[in-house]
Amino acid sequence: NGLNLDTIKPATDIIEFYSHVRRAAERNDINIIRTQQSNKNITLTVRGGYYSFINLLGEWRAMPTVCKISSLKLQKDNQAPALFIIADLTLTAY
Repeated sequence: NGLNLDTIKPATDIIEFYSHVRRAAERNDINIIRTQQSNKNITLTVRGGYYSFINLLGEWRAMPTVCKISSLKLQKDNQAPALFIIADLTLTAY
């Protein structure tokens, strides 16, 4: 099970890239609390269940656009049920 390099493309449109990121979060019941875009970087604060977040990472990995998580900080969401997290992360598109 490897990467199919024929289906991966560079990010030429940051709006399209962010659209993929946002839709994947919605499908995994992850709330985007804050977002900031700069060039090809998208900095997000998200909130949701830990396992949903792990699924989201897998979905981002399968996006048709080349990207990497250039920073990630997880913390427990003390205002929510057990296993809920708040994550600050930066995605960089290529």
